[in-house]
Amino acid sequence: MYDEFLQKIDKLYQDDRKKLRTGTILYGNLYEDRWQTHIQKPLTFEELHSLEDEIGNLPEDFKEFLLTSNGCYLFDILRVAGKQDGYKGMTIEEQIHQPISFRNIPPYSRDRKRLDGLFVFADSMATGTFFVYNGEGQILQMDMRSFKPIDTYPNLMELLEEVFKEGERLVLNKDYLDFD
Repeated sequence: MYDEFLQKIDKLYQDDRKKLRTGTILYGNLYEDRWQTHIQKPLTFEELHSLEDEIGNLPEDFKEFLLTSNGCYLFDILRVAGKQDGYKGMTIEEQIHQPISFRNIPPYSRDRKRLDGLFVFADSMATGTFFVYNGEGQILQMDMRSFKPIDTYPNLMELLEEVFKEGERLVLNKDYLDFD
């Protein structure tokens, strides 16, 4: 399921890609070392178990995603956390394009008490929101400031497909977001 999603990204960007030694694939070179999309190499089962030992049980569809891509940064719209293993021996470029740690997503690091029962796994600078799994396995898009729900997705694939639609529009129209 997630393999097909990543194939759509690969097809959309065609030859506009660069693969790093770490296995991360960068897509959509905007200028200098600025890339629009980053797809991390998949976790192994051992790495997934290590991550769960560190942060607790993960939703099933999110585990499936991590076995396809250990986090990602999509179209400058969505940043999905993954397992970090440190920076030893990496170039600056490889360090910059590591997945964000779960604990470094702003709502998690800022106000964990307000997130009781929710699993924070992604954020979006473009929309000022973050994403959580609730107890029923749904994904809630939450406002970064108020912590109020804005939207709901039945599963991770539905969220990724919505992001892809917007990202595809941006790529085809050569209309890119810039945060400078």
